[in-house]
Amino acid sequence: MHRFDELTAYVGFDDDDVRRLQALHPLVMPRARPIVDRFYEIILRFPSAAAVFADAAQVERLKLSLIRWIDQLLTGPFDAAYYEQRRRIGEVHVRVGLPSQYMFTAMNRLMEELHAISEEAGLDASHGRALRRITDIELAIMLGTYIDAREKQGLEGLRDLLISHLPTTVVLVDNEGRVATSTTPWNELFPNRRIAGLPLLEALHPDVVEQARLVTHLARAIASEREIVVPRVDVQLGGRMHVLRVAIIPLKHPLANALIHIDDLTETLATEARTKQAEHLAHLGTMAASVAHEIRNPLAGISGTVQVIANTLAVDDERRIALGKVQQQIARLGTLVGDLLNFARPMSASFSPLDLSVIAVGAINDASAGDESRCAVIEGHGFAFGDGALLAQVLLNLVQNAWQAGAHTVVVRLKNGVIDVVDDGPGIPAEHAVTVFEPFFTTKVRGTGLGLPVARKMIEAMRGTLDLHSTSTIVPRGTTFSIHLPATAIG
Repeated sequence: MHRFDELTAYVGFDDDDVRRLQALHPLVMPRARPIVDRFYEIILRFPSAAAVFADAAQVERLKLSLIRWIDQLLTGPFDAAYYEQRRRIGEVHVRVGLPSQYMFTAMNRLMEELHAISEEAGLDASHGRALRRITDIELAIMLGTYIDAREKQGLEGLRDLLISHLPTTVVLVDNEGRVATSTTPWNELFPNRRIAGLPLLEALHPDVVEQARLVTHLARAIASEREIVVPRVDVQLGGRMHVLRVAIIPLKHPLANALIHIDDLTETLATEARTKQAEHLAHLGTMAASVAHEIRNPLAGISGTVQVIANTLAVDDERRIALGKVQQQIARLGTLVGDLLNFARPMSASFSPLDLSVIAVGAINDASAGDESRCAVIEGHGFAFGDGALLAQVLLNLVQNAWQAGAHTVVVRLKNGVIDVVDDGPGIPAEHAVTVFEPFFTTKVRGTGLGLPVARKMIEAMRGTLDLHSTSTIVPRGTTFSIHLPATAIG
């Protein structure tokens, strides 16, 4: 009310003006309907103003509201209720999206109509002055509120934009256990896209509710008025295991009883694991390189000595057979030393556009080596940025592994930046799924256990990832390895 008193004092609006307006009332109101009809007829000619109206029924309701507005403009009472009502008009204009310039032009149009009636009735200039003062006050109130509401709307839009991009999910629960509101729903976490108003147990994925013991913890948090945190919830969502952190925070608000804060820690924990593994592999690589260098020179000497001895024996000497077996084992050790050095060597990659179909065809041809009993299929096509030689070597390794493990068919599925190598073999047991990328782990009789670790290292050198996507615990048979590479040029 202080602001309203300040406005009236500033323009000089007094009791005499009130009486002059009241004198105009019986002259104006009989003609109010035609005035309002002409007013909206003009407004509807302008597309940007007409766009705020939904239909003819809304326009008719607004006409009746404008007639009431004229009535109060001329009769008052000019008190706190009058001021608050005028403030709400400015807020409504923002809500419906009316451009601000139409407040000035509309007020000007109405003033002309009212002034014309005053002049026709032969009233003196003081009545026109009273009209000008009250309409100036009206416009000042509406415009001030319009600006405040517009700023608030802008801030709310910015807040909503910020909240919608938060990497966490926040749900507010009312005192009836229903979702009052939430951040942008994460589809895998919320089976229903529209969750506002749903009971919490229907809104959230049932496995999350069960694994987090959400019903029990929510009741405890509200009863104790203390935050409860479930530090780790392992749950399968969208065919993939996720690690969630759930915090339940009691609230004292008429519309919300509790806040549920859900963080997806899956990628964070995976990144930490990869970092630790990289550190571990770096130390292991240093040791492997040292051991390989210590073995390689003596091994070369032994191989040369065996060769010299074999050359001194007669062609039909039976000792040549034994020396041949020794030579085979020396060659096997040489291969192991080479693998150790590949594992230990810093990996670097060049980057160029790659046609994944071309790389896949070449790798499959090299892996099959003309063996027609081995079946491989390429599905889809795609492009990526990386090192063609390294990628071909990785694909060769994965396809050969699949056939050696007993697969009949290998399917290489391609799309931009992604290669899935899928086989119909016996699959990888759950107890081995977490160790297949560990150095020296192998189920082969003569394997070194360095093939997959080196393959992952090559893919990571191309700023990509190589992961075991499915095992026999999920699919009855078969294994899927997924390669993700940059789909666009590296900056």
